[in-house]
Amino acid sequence: HNCVRTKSRDPLAVYFTSGTTGAPKMVEHSQSSYGLGFVASGRRWVALTESDVFWNTTDTGWVKAAWTLFSAWPNGSCIFVHELPRVDAKVILNVPVSEPEALSDRRRGPQP
Repeated sequence: HNCVRTKSRDPLAVYFTSGTTGAPKMVEHSQSSYGLGFVASGRRWVALTESDVFWNTTDTGWVKAAWTLFSAWPNGSCIFVHELPRVDAKVILNVPVSEPEALSDRRRGPQP
């Protein structure tokens, strides 16, 4: 396939603010600014590594859905995508009970 040549300042995504202080406002993100912030947060805040599976239960229309891609993939992490017709809290909350090894405790810092 032929890729389209783009520049780092070219638009990547457009999102709208929540509108809590007035009408929602359109915010355009460039290819560099949008992705770089999420790569850093995935590496430093969530501490994602190649052995992690990242599961974000947010709706795909929210900005956090894109955050999942841009924070996990560049850090080598796998992304889990559920196939539930709707987010089901009972199913989601059962995962730590039925699959405790799927969770990683980041509060204590890196483990030996």
